[in-house]
Amino acid sequence: MIVAWLLLYLLISVGCIYPANYAEQKINEAYDTILRVDKVTAEMIPALCDYVIFSENGEKIGGDLSEQYEQIAWNVAKYGNASGKYFYKVIVRENEYVVLQYRLTPQYHSAFLREHFIGPQNVMSIMSVIGAVAIIIIPSIRFGKRIKKQMQPVLDAIRQIKDQNLEYETSCSGIKEFDDCLSAIDDMRDALRESLEKQWKTEQEKKQQMGWDYFLQKLWLKNMVEVLNFQILKIQVGRG
Repeated sequence: MIVAWLLLYLLISVGCIYPANYAEQKINEAYDTILRVDKVTAEMIPALCDYVIFSENGEKIGGDLSEQYEQIAWNVAKYGNASGKYFYKVIVRENEYVVLQYRLTPQYHSAFLREHFIGPQNVMSIMSVIGAVAIIIIPSIRFGKRIKKQMQPVLDAIRQIKDQNLEYETSCSGIKEFDDCLSAIDDMRDALRESLEKQWKTEQEKKQQMGWDYFLQKLWLKNMVEVLNFQILKIQVGRG
């Protein structure tokens, strides 16, 4: 914001932009000339001013003022009041009124820019708004990047757990709250690892038990077969 207004001051200093009171200053310089000259011409009218000349009864005699402002200018000449974005200066001459219309805002030196481009004051306002937004957004973006960087260890830990890697080593983030979160994730990882190891051991014991049971069943069947064979042989010998 400060830079925008410093730029405006610089442009005024080098003459690229007229200051807000430039037209008023020029009117004061030309006042006596317009008041005493025999006939007012366009060359006598100060820069940045439009004008109109009225007779005593309000008839327009000359000037380049837009028609939509003529009635306002006449009211100013007769009653001294006006409202709006323009200011008026009335020079009362013999049998006529010269009314000058001007603005108390910075103006471009270039007539082309004055006609086709927004005013310097509006440009400065827009730049100020852009600057204010930048002041808010840029630090926010930098802060967001910093937080993301410091939060990366937490995200890495979560991703490792998701990938079922429970042997990873966590690193500090530098922020107490994030480090507390990492500590909680470590505790959760350890608890999960212990649970999985316990479950694995239980399954191994079940497998071993099932293997032993199978062995006993197989041994029992073998013994039963041998007993049956012996009984069959005994019966055959008795018959013989």
